[in-house]
Amino acid sequence: SPSPQISGDTISVRGGDLLARWNHTLSGGSDMSLQMYVDQYRRVDFGAPETHRAFDLDFQHHVALGSRHDIVWGFGYRSTNSGLKSADLSFVPSSRTDGLYSTFIQDEIRITNTLWLTVGSKFEHNPYSGFEYEPGASLAWTPSKKHTIWLSAAKAIRQTSLLNASIDATLSTIPLPNGLIQKLTLFGNPQFKSEQVRDYEAGYRAQLTKRVSLDVALFGSFYRHLETFDPGPVPPFFNPSMQLVVPATYGNKAHATNFGGEMSTTWQVNSRWRLSPGYSFIQMRVERNPGSQDLFPAEPGGDAPKHMLQVRSEFNLAKNIDFDNALYYSARLPSTGAPSRARFDSRIAWRAGESLEFSVVGQNLLRPRTLEFGDAFAVVGTETERSVFGKITWRF
Repeated sequence: SPSPQISGDTISVRGGDLLARWNHTLSGGSDMSLQMYVDQYRRVDFGAPETHRAFDLDFQHHVALGSRHDIVWGFGYRSTNSGLKSADLSFVPSSRTDGLYSTFIQDEIRITNTLWLTVGSKFEHNPYSGFEYEPGASLAWTPSKKHTIWLSAAKAIRQTSLLNASIDATLSTIPLPNGLIQKLTLFGNPQFKSEQVRDYEAGYRAQLTKRVSLDVALFGSFYRHLETFDPGPVPPFFNPSMQLVVPATYGNKAHATNFGGEMSTTWQVNSRWRLSPGYSFIQMRVERNPGSQDLFPAEPGGDAPKHMLQVRSEFNLAKNIDFDNALYYSARLPSTGAPSRARFDSRIAWRAGESLEFSVVGQNLLRPRTLEFGDAFAVVGTETERSVFGKITWRF
């Protein structure tokens, strides 16, 4: 049977970041912003030292053209240098610098006083999958001040990462007769494609009465080029280590569909008390493409609870004392087997003036600990413990 890779090393992380942002309003009423940040960290996890350095530059310009067009456009550049190297886990090569170039444009068009169309797209070039585009469009109709109907369609991607393209990781070792050792090893795939989703949504928003509002949304999402772990050709073992390597590589041989909806309401019971219940439903279906031999196949039911329910209560006990509570329920997770669970959080806060607030918060109060997700690939599910803590907030 496979032998787990065990490390007694302490996980250590150190790093820092710096962000600067400049905003400017032009004489014609348009405005622009320029943001820059640098970030770096070093993490040692399971004996594998990982380093990361990033530089990011982002520019945006917002301008109104006439009375019907409200345009936002911009561009960005990001440079990252990442490194990882140990005996059983590394990038190939062990250190690499990548550049990402992007630009976008969006136009909000007033067709009539009650009908608005928003169209736009993001364009980018990355060193793994090359040129990518992410268009989107939405239509909003407000026949009256109390009712809004909207539709949207968009495409998005999950860009290929350095992990997908360059990883070399020993997942398990299996002792064999005559001193042989079989190693299940995961290799990156330089030809890995970006994962894609095409999403379609529709919604309705209404102010039913002075105290009650309603939001309803429906969606359908179609995924393709999803990540799989496919077996590769088995090389012969070699001496003197007597190791037989069983390779697996990243692939794009799965697809999925999601359908669902959500509904939420806000009820202002009186001047001091507000209730906000909500419910969501999602039906997921994950399938492998014909010919796929995925070594770690996703469950057909997906990785999200089918039913979720929440009720939030905000109560003003006195002029400067708030008492907030929230109850959440999630159905079991089909993929990892984590059971259905309920969670209750509570908070009481005293505002000592406009800038200072003292509060006591309790989380997961229904039971000592709760399993929120089961074991997944390379991640062991942990239980969230009940907690109570005090908090001081100063706003300036």
